[in-house]
Amino acid sequence: MRFSEDIMDFLPLESNESEMLEVYQNISGADRIICLFSNPGDADYMVDAIDAFADALAERDSESWCSGLVTSYDMTAIRQVMDFAYDNVPYFLGDADYVRIDSLLSIPGYIGSRLRQDRNVLMFPTGGVTETSVACDPLGLFGPVMDVLSPGGGQGMFELYDGYIFTPDMSRAIVMLCSPFGSSETSNNQRLLRLMREAADAVEAEYEGVEIHMTGGPAIAVGNSIRIKKDSVLAISLSAVLILLLLFMSFSSVWDVVLILLSIAWGWLFAMGGMSLLGDRVSIIVIGISSAILGIAVNYPLHLVAHKAHRKDIREAIVEITSPLIVGNITTVGAFLALVPLRSVALRDLGIFASLLLVG
Repeated sequence: MRFSEDIMDFLPLESNESEMLEVYQNISGADRIICLFSNPGDADYMVDAIDAFADALAERDSESWCSGLVTSYDMTAIRQVMDFAYDNVPYFLGDADYVRIDSLLSIPGYIGSRLRQDRNVLMFPTGGVTETSVACDPLGLFGPVMDVLSPGGGQGMFELYDGYIFTPDMSRAIVMLCSPFGSSETSNNQRLLRLMREAADAVEAEYEGVEIHMTGGPAIAVGNSIRIKKDSVLAISLSAVLILLLLFMSFSSVWDVVLILLSIAWGWLFAMGGMSLLGDRVSIIVIGISSAILGIAVNYPLHLVAHKAHRKDIREAIVEITSPLIVGNITTVGAFLALVPLRSVALRDLGIFASLLLVG
Protein backbone atom coordinates (compact mmCIF):
# COMPACT_ATOMS: atom_id res chain seq x y z
CA MET A 1 0.00 0.00 0.00
CA ARG A 2 1.13 3.55 -0.78
CA PHE A 3 0.05 6.31 1.57
CA SER A 4 -1.26 9.55 0.10
CA GLU A 5 -0.80 12.79 2.03
CA ASP A 6 -2.63 15.08 -0.38
CA ILE A 7 -5.32 17.16 1.35
CA MET A 8 -6.94 17.57 -2.09
CA ASP A 9 -8.23 14.00 -1.74
CA PHE A 10 -11.00 15.37 0.48
CA LEU A 11 -12.33 17.65 -2.27
CA PRO A 12 -15.28 16.24 -4.26
CA LEU A 13 -13.84 16.31 -7.77
CA GLU A 14 -15.58 15.14 -10.94
CA SER A 15 -13.52 14.33 -14.03
CA ASN A 16 -13.70 17.85 -15.47
CA GLU A 17 -12.89 19.39 -12.07
CA SER A 18 -9.85 17.09 -11.77
CA GLU A 19 -8.66 18.28 -15.17
CA MET A 20 -9.14 21.91 -14.14
CA LEU A 21 -7.18 21.32 -10.94
CA GLU A 22 -4.37 19.63 -12.88
CA VAL A 23 -4.21 22.52 -15.34
CA TYR A 24 -4.18 25.02 -12.47
CA GLN A 25 -1.33 23.20 -10.74
CA ASN A 26 0.67 23.06 -13.97
CA ILE A 27 0.31 26.73 -14.95
CA SER A 28 0.12 28.47 -11.58
CA GLY A 29 3.61 27.62 -10.36
CA ALA A 30 2.28 25.24 -7.73
CA ASP A 31 5.29 22.96 -8.32
CA ARG A 32 7.82 25.78 -7.88
CA ILE A 33 10.24 25.97 -4.95
CA ILE A 34 11.32 29.54 -4.23
CA CYS A 35 14.55 30.30 -2.36
CA LEU A 36 14.76 33.78 -0.83
CA PHE A 37 18.26 35.11 -0.17
CA SER A 38 18.28 38.01 2.28
CA ASN A 39 21.13 40.31 3.27
CA PRO A 40 19.86 43.91 2.98
CA GLY A 41 22.32 46.45 1.66
CA ASP A 42 24.78 44.22 -0.20
CA ALA A 43 23.49 42.95 -3.54
CA ASP A 44 26.94 41.84 -4.79
CA TYR A 45 27.42 39.73 -1.68
CA MET A 46 24.08 38.01 -2.32
CA VAL A 47 24.99 37.38 -5.96
CA ASP A 48 28.15 35.59 -4.80
CA ALA A 49 26.06 33.59 -2.32
CA ILE A 50 23.62 32.59 -5.08
CA ASP A 51 26.48 31.33 -7.27
CA ALA A 52 27.89 29.40 -4.31
CA PHE A 53 24.45 27.90 -3.64
CA ALA A 54 24.14 26.74 -7.26
CA ASP A 55 27.62 25.14 -7.07
CA ALA A 56 26.91 23.47 -3.72
CA LEU A 57 23.62 22.11 -5.05
CA ALA A 58 25.27 20.78 -8.22
CA GLU A 59 27.86 18.91 -6.12
CA ARG A 60 25.18 17.21 -4.05
CA ASP A 61 22.64 16.61 -6.85
CA SER A 62 23.64 13.17 -8.10
CA GLU A 63 20.12 12.53 -9.51
CA SER A 64 20.00 15.77 -11.58
CA TRP A 65 16.85 16.86 -9.77
CA CYS A 66 17.99 20.49 -9.70
CA SER A 67 19.07 20.82 -13.32
CA GLY A 68 16.30 23.39 -13.88
CA LEU A 69 17.50 25.76 -11.13
CA VAL A 70 16.89 29.38 -12.18
CA THR A 71 19.35 31.78 -10.57
CA SER A 72 19.31 34.60 -13.12
CA TYR A 73 17.34 36.18 -15.92
CA ASP A 74 16.56 33.66 -18.66
CA MET A 75 16.53 35.75 -21.83
CA THR A 76 15.56 32.83 -24.05
CA ALA A 77 12.48 32.03 -21.97
CA ILE A 78 11.45 35.70 -21.85
CA ARG A 79 11.70 35.94 -25.64
CA GLN A 80 9.57 32.82 -26.03
CA VAL A 81 6.87 34.26 -23.75
CA MET A 82 6.95 37.61 -25.55
CA ASP A 83 6.77 35.94 -28.96
CA PHE A 84 3.78 33.89 -27.81
CA ALA A 85 2.04 37.00 -26.45
CA TYR A 86 2.61 39.02 -29.61
CA ASP A 87 1.59 36.12 -31.87
CA ASN A 88 -1.72 35.91 -29.98
CA VAL A 89 -2.23 39.58 -29.18
CA PRO A 90 -5.68 39.81 -30.89
CA TYR A 91 -7.06 37.48 -28.19
CA PHE A 92 -6.04 39.99 -25.51
CA LEU A 93 -7.52 43.09 -27.14
CA GLY A 94 -10.80 44.61 -25.98
CA ASP A 95 -13.02 47.32 -27.41
CA ALA A 96 -11.15 50.02 -25.52
CA ASP A 97 -7.87 48.84 -27.05
CA TYR A 98 -9.24 49.17 -30.59
CA VAL A 99 -10.47 52.68 -29.82
CA ARG A 100 -7.03 53.61 -28.43
CA ILE A 101 -5.19 52.13 -31.45
CA ASP A 102 -7.51 53.98 -33.84
CA SER A 103 -6.89 57.22 -31.97
CA LEU A 104 -3.10 56.80 -32.13
CA LEU A 105 -3.06 56.05 -35.86
CA SER A 106 -5.24 59.09 -36.57
CA ILE A 107 -2.66 61.47 -35.04
CA PRO A 108 -0.84 63.32 -37.88
CA GLY A 109 2.82 62.26 -38.10
CA TYR A 110 2.47 59.60 -35.39
CA ILE A 111 3.96 56.77 -37.46
CA GLY A 112 7.04 58.73 -38.52
CA SER A 113 7.62 60.03 -35.01
CA ARG A 114 7.32 56.58 -33.52
CA LEU A 115 9.74 55.03 -36.00
CA ARG A 116 12.32 57.71 -35.23
CA GLN A 117 11.99 56.82 -31.54
CA ASP A 118 12.53 53.17 -32.41
CA ARG A 119 15.70 54.02 -34.33
CA ASN A 120 17.06 56.00 -31.39
CA VAL A 121 16.26 53.18 -28.99
CA LEU A 122 18.05 50.59 -31.17
CA MET A 123 21.17 52.75 -31.35
CA PHE A 124 21.80 52.06 -27.63
CA PRO A 125 22.67 48.71 -26.01
CA THR A 126 19.20 48.28 -24.54
CA GLY A 127 19.09 44.49 -24.41
CA GLY A 128 17.05 41.78 -26.07
CA VAL A 129 13.67 42.56 -24.47
CA THR A 130 13.51 46.06 -25.95
CA GLU A 131 14.68 44.82 -29.34
CA THR A 132 11.97 42.16 -29.35
CA SER A 133 9.33 44.74 -28.42
CA VAL A 134 10.42 47.10 -31.20
CA ALA A 135 10.52 44.29 -33.77
CA CYS A 136 7.07 42.95 -32.84
CA ASP A 137 5.36 46.28 -32.12
CA PRO A 138 7.24 49.14 -33.85
CA LEU A 139 4.28 51.53 -33.52
CA GLY A 140 3.77 50.86 -29.80
CA LEU A 141 0.13 49.87 -30.26
CA PHE A 142 0.13 46.98 -27.81
CA GLY A 143 2.15 48.42 -24.92
CA PRO A 144 -0.74 48.65 -22.40
CA VAL A 145 -1.80 45.08 -23.24
CA MET A 146 1.73 43.79 -22.57
CA ASP A 147 1.83 45.70 -19.28
CA VAL A 148 -1.35 43.94 -18.14
CA LEU A 149 0.09 40.54 -19.11
CA SER A 150 3.37 41.17 -17.27
CA PRO A 151 3.78 40.00 -13.62
CA GLY A 152 1.91 42.32 -11.28
CA GLY A 153 0.14 44.08 -14.13
CA GLY A 154 3.23 46.05 -15.07
CA GLN A 155 3.79 47.34 -11.55
CA GLY A 156 7.33 45.94 -11.34
CA MET A 157 7.35 43.06 -8.86
CA PHE A 158 11.03 42.29 -9.57
CA GLU A 159 14.27 44.17 -10.12
CA LEU A 160 17.14 42.84 -12.25
CA TYR A 161 20.72 43.20 -11.05
CA ASP A 162 23.36 41.82 -13.43
CA GLY A 163 20.72 39.39 -14.61
CA TYR A 164 19.85 38.20 -11.09
CA ILE A 165 16.30 38.57 -9.79
CA PHE A 166 15.74 40.85 -6.79
CA THR A 167 12.73 42.31 -5.03
CA PRO A 168 12.15 46.01 -5.86
CA ASP A 169 13.76 47.17 -2.59
CA MET A 170 16.86 45.00 -3.33
CA SER A 171 16.60 43.40 0.11
CA ARG A 172 16.06 39.87 -1.20
CA ALA A 173 17.22 37.84 -4.17
CA ILE A 174 15.10 35.09 -5.66
CA VAL A 175 16.15 31.65 -6.92
CA MET A 176 13.54 29.24 -8.29
CA LEU A 177 13.30 25.54 -9.06
CA CYS A 178 10.36 23.62 -10.53
CA SER A 179 10.18 20.32 -8.69
CA PRO A 180 10.44 17.36 -11.09
CA PHE A 181 7.94 15.55 -8.86
CA GLY A 182 5.13 18.13 -8.96
CA SER A 183 3.58 19.67 -5.88
CA SER A 184 1.83 16.68 -4.26
CA GLU A 185 4.56 13.98 -4.38
CA THR A 186 5.66 14.75 -0.85
CA SER A 187 7.99 11.79 -0.34
CA ASN A 188 10.42 12.73 -3.12
CA ASN A 189 9.91 16.45 -2.54
CA GLN A 190 10.99 15.95 1.07
CA ARG A 191 14.26 14.44 -0.14
CA LEU A 192 14.68 17.26 -2.65
CA LEU A 193 14.11 19.94 -0.01
CA ARG A 194 16.52 18.19 2.35
CA LEU A 195 19.14 18.30 -0.41
CA MET A 196 18.52 22.01 -1.00
CA ARG A 197 18.59 22.73 2.73
CA GLU A 198 22.01 21.08 3.03
CA ALA A 199 23.34 23.30 0.25
CA ALA A 200 21.71 26.36 1.84
CA ASP A 201 23.26 25.57 5.25
CA ALA A 202 26.70 25.30 3.65
CA VAL A 203 26.26 28.72 1.97
CA GLU A 204 24.97 30.35 5.16
CA ALA A 205 28.01 29.03 7.02
CA GLU A 206 30.36 30.42 4.37
CA TYR A 207 28.61 33.77 3.77
CA GLU A 208 27.98 35.35 7.13
CA GLY A 209 24.76 37.37 7.32
CA VAL A 210 23.08 35.66 4.35
CA GLU A 211 19.86 33.85 5.20
CA ILE A 212 18.12 31.44 2.83
CA HIS A 213 14.43 30.65 3.24
CA MET A 214 12.48 28.19 1.10
CA THR A 215 8.81 28.36 0.26
CA GLY A 216 6.43 27.38 -2.53
CA GLY A 217 3.87 24.67 -3.17
CA PRO A 218 6.13 21.61 -2.67
CA ALA A 219 7.65 23.06 0.53
CA ILE A 220 4.19 23.77 1.97
CA ALA A 221 2.95 20.30 0.95
CA VAL A 222 5.94 18.65 2.65
CA GLY A 223 5.31 20.67 5.81
CA ASN A 224 1.65 19.64 5.78
CA SER A 225 2.65 16.02 5.20
CA ILE A 226 5.01 15.97 8.19
CA ARG A 227 2.34 17.58 10.36
CA ILE A 228 -0.31 15.11 9.19
CA LYS A 229 1.95 12.13 9.95
CA LYS A 230 2.76 13.42 13.42
CA ASP A 231 -0.90 14.18 14.15
CA SER A 232 -1.97 10.75 12.89
CA VAL A 233 0.57 8.94 15.06
CA LEU A 234 -0.34 11.12 18.04
CA ALA A 235 -4.09 10.54 17.60
CA ILE A 236 -3.74 6.76 17.25
CA SER A 237 -1.28 6.56 20.17
CA LEU A 238 -3.52 8.59 22.47
CA SER A 239 -6.54 6.52 21.50
CA ALA A 240 -4.69 3.24 22.09
CA VAL A 241 -3.25 4.38 25.45
CA LEU A 242 -6.61 5.58 26.77
CA ILE A 243 -8.36 2.40 25.66
CA LEU A 244 -5.64 0.29 27.30
CA LEU A 245 -5.93 2.20 30.56
CA LEU A 246 -9.68 1.75 30.58
CA LEU A 247 -9.38 -1.97 29.83
CA PHE A 248 -6.81 -2.60 32.55
CA MET A 249 -8.99 -0.70 35.02
CA SER A 250 -12.07 -2.73 34.04
CA PHE A 251 -10.64 -6.24 33.75
CA SER A 252 -8.42 -8.05 36.17
CA SER A 253 -7.30 -10.61 33.59
CA VAL A 254 -4.38 -9.53 31.41
CA TRP A 255 -5.26 -12.31 28.97
CA ASP A 256 -8.71 -10.76 28.38
CA VAL A 257 -7.06 -7.42 27.52
CA VAL A 258 -4.63 -9.19 25.17
CA LEU A 259 -7.54 -10.93 23.41
CA ILE A 260 -9.31 -7.59 22.93
CA LEU A 261 -6.15 -6.03 21.47
CA LEU A 262 -5.60 -9.01 19.16
CA SER A 263 -9.18 -8.70 17.95
CA ILE A 264 -8.73 -5.01 17.11
CA ALA A 265 -5.34 -5.67 15.49
CA TRP A 266 -6.92 -8.34 13.31
CA GLY A 267 -9.69 -5.93 12.30
CA TRP A 268 -7.06 -3.35 11.36
CA LEU A 269 -5.11 -5.89 9.31
CA PHE A 270 -8.33 -7.08 7.67
CA ALA A 271 -9.20 -3.49 6.71
CA MET A 272 -5.74 -2.81 5.22
CA GLY A 273 -5.91 -6.07 3.28
CA GLY A 274 -9.35 -5.19 1.94
CA MET A 275 -8.13 -1.71 0.92
CA SER A 276 -5.19 -3.26 -0.94
CA LEU A 277 -7.62 -5.37 -2.99
CA LEU A 278 -9.50 -2.23 -4.07
CA GLY A 279 -6.43 -0.12 -4.91
CA ASP A 280 -2.76 0.48 -4.12
CA ARG A 281 -3.08 3.75 -2.15
CA VAL A 282 -4.91 5.09 0.87
CA SER A 283 -4.95 8.54 2.45
CA ILE A 284 -2.84 8.65 5.59
CA ILE A 285 -5.32 11.22 6.90
CA VAL A 286 -7.96 8.48 6.78
CA ILE A 287 -5.70 6.23 8.85
CA GLY A 288 -5.40 9.04 11.40
CA ILE A 289 -9.16 9.53 11.54
CA SER A 290 -9.58 5.80 12.10
CA SER A 291 -8.24 6.30 15.64
CA ALA A 292 -11.78 7.44 16.48
CA ILE A 293 -13.14 4.19 15.05
CA LEU A 294 -11.05 2.16 17.51
CA GLY A 295 -13.44 3.28 20.23
CA ILE A 296 -16.27 1.63 18.30
CA ALA A 297 -14.30 -1.47 17.30
CA VAL A 298 -13.31 -2.26 20.88
CA ASN A 299 -16.99 -2.72 21.77
CA TYR A 300 -17.29 -6.07 19.97
CA PRO A 301 -14.61 -8.06 21.82
CA LEU A 302 -15.42 -6.07 24.97
CA HIS A 303 -19.00 -7.35 24.98
CA LEU A 304 -17.82 -10.92 24.61
CA VAL A 305 -15.21 -10.68 27.36
CA ALA A 306 -17.68 -9.05 29.73
CA HIS A 307 -20.43 -11.54 28.90
CA LYS A 308 -18.36 -14.68 29.28
CA ALA A 309 -17.76 -13.76 32.93
CA HIS A 310 -21.41 -14.73 33.54
CA ARG A 311 -21.26 -17.97 31.56
CA LYS A 312 -19.06 -20.94 32.24
CA ASP A 313 -19.28 -22.13 28.64
CA ILE A 314 -17.78 -19.69 26.13
CA ARG A 315 -19.99 -21.18 23.40
CA GLU A 316 -23.13 -20.19 25.28
CA ALA A 317 -21.82 -16.64 25.68
CA ILE A 318 -21.13 -16.40 21.95
CA VAL A 319 -24.59 -17.71 21.05
CA GLU A 320 -26.28 -15.16 23.32
CA ILE A 321 -24.43 -12.07 22.04
CA THR A 322 -24.12 -13.00 18.37
CA SER A 323 -27.51 -11.67 17.30
CA PRO A 324 -27.38 -8.24 19.01
CA LEU A 325 -23.75 -7.69 17.99
CA ILE A 326 -24.46 -8.53 14.34
CA VAL A 327 -27.44 -6.13 14.28
CA GLY A 328 -25.31 -3.41 15.89
CA ASN A 329 -22.51 -4.11 13.44
CA ILE A 330 -24.83 -3.86 10.43
CA THR A 331 -26.19 -0.48 11.51
CA THR A 332 -22.73 0.95 12.29
CA VAL A 333 -21.11 -0.41 9.14
CA GLY A 334 -24.10 0.83 7.13
CA ALA A 335 -23.55 4.34 8.47
CA PHE A 336 -19.91 4.30 7.30
CA LEU A 337 -20.83 2.72 3.94
CA ALA A 338 -22.99 5.80 3.33
CA LEU A 339 -19.70 7.62 2.67
CA VAL A 340 -18.77 5.32 -0.23
CA PRO A 341 -21.01 6.91 -2.93
CA LEU A 342 -19.52 10.36 -2.23
CA ARG A 343 -17.26 11.91 -4.88
CA SER A 344 -14.47 12.64 -2.41
CA VAL A 345 -11.72 10.01 -2.70
CA ALA A 346 -10.61 10.33 0.94
CA LEU A 347 -14.15 10.17 2.37
CA ARG A 348 -14.85 7.12 0.22
CA ASP A 349 -11.66 5.50 1.56
CA LEU A 350 -12.74 6.39 5.09
CA GLY A 351 -16.10 4.69 4.60
CA ILE A 352 -14.53 1.53 3.18
CA PHE A 353 -11.71 1.38 5.74
CA ALA A 354 -14.02 1.92 8.74
CA SER A 355 -16.50 -0.65 7.45
CA LEU A 356 -13.83 -3.30 6.87
CA LEU A 357 -12.26 -2.58 10.26
CA LEU A 358 -15.56 -3.10 12.08
CA VAL A 359 -16.47 -6.19 10.04
CA GLY A 360 -12.98 -7.65 10.67
